Amino acid sequence: MKTNYGAVFKKNPLFDNCPNCNTANMLRRSHARNFKESVIKGITPFKLYRCKNCGWRGYISTFSFNARSIRLIISYIVLASVTGLVVYKILQSFVK
Repeated sequence: MKTNYGAVFKKNPLFDNCPNCNTANMLRRSHARNFKESVIKGITPFKLYRCKNCGWRGYISTFSFNARSIRLIISYIVLASVTGLVVYKILQSFVK
């Protein structure tokens, strides 16, 4: 299941295949074991998962990108850069 948030798609990795054994629908959320894992889990889009089949444990991103979303992100960056440049030039003209 994917949810569209404009430039990115929020996905549920529980329906993905395991990166190690490639078995479908065997991933489950895993608890953080130490402070480092808690920080990564808390401030990034990467969450801890474990495979019930092979025991693999690792991080999987909860967001995905496609070609359309990458183009949209690039266009936002270009638009912000051009806007910043225009504002900078206008402010610079007032200083002179």
